[in-house]
Amino acid sequence: MSAASIKDSDGNLWIGTEGGGLSRFKDGNWSNYTTREGLTSDMIRSIYEDREGNLWIGTDTGGLNRLRDGKWVAYSTQEGLSHDLVWSVYEDREGNLWVGTNAGLNRLHNGRWNHYTTKQGLSNDTVNSITQDRQGNLWIGTEGGVNRLKDGKWKIYTTKNGLNDNTVRMMYEDSQGYLWIASGVGLNRLKDDSWRSYTTRDGLSSNYAGPIHEDRQGNLWIGTAGGGLNRLSSGKWSTYTTNDGLSSDMRSLCMRTTKATSGLQQMVD
Repeated sequence: MSAASIKDSDGNLWIGTEGGGLSRFKDGNWSNYTTREGLTSDMIRSIYEDREGNLWIGTDTGGLNRLRDGKWVAYSTQEGLSHDLVWSVYEDREGNLWVGTNAGLNRLHNGRWNHYTTKQGLSNDTVNSITQDRQGNLWIGTEGGVNRLKDGKWKIYTTKNGLNDNTVRMMYEDSQGYLWIASGVGLNRLKDDSWRSYTTRDGLSSNYAGPIHEDRQGNLWIGTAGGGLNRLSSGKWSTYTTNDGLSSDMRSLCMRTTKATSGLQQMVD
């Protein structure tokens, strides 16, 4: 998975790197945060801002970090996290924090950690992506397919159900209720147990799909590895690469929250 970037509620742009820690762009100036400033690792895998303005940073080997009022708080296996490699962070509507690691799914509720692994019904313990749909169901993307948690029960979707690959990189529900699932061999769309797959044969620039986001006009943006940025608008695909001004064609769209919408529009438009 790629490093992450978000635009927070105060308008700051945060960028996670793979080895250089966390960078913040504010009022035209850059500030850098590394292990010297309190981060537990300089390998940043995910960034998320919760509704209270806390910034959560998932790292490669240092567990989960929380930045609040200028102070770092670290959560690792010593504090109850199941693994110190954090791939994804998500806050649900009830205020629970869900954390995907290399050793299953973690939930932080009222200051206590709960763990979910294959023993509790997950299809795989490597959790790359987490999202919640409009019905309140929790969707977990793993290295072994998609898992849905509904009313305390798990349902698993794999290639046997229509998924084009069991390695799930990213998930996103659009405004029409379609769940988009990025995998290592393309893009999937799911609604009411009906599947559709998109690959380079359909217009994607690369089958290694990653971050997904819908803009205010209803266009879907998909970042890829090596193929730049893809836009699906009114059923037609467009591709943006370094030839169009992007700085890199590797996973060009790096988002973890919808609060980055304006940042995406500024970068693309």
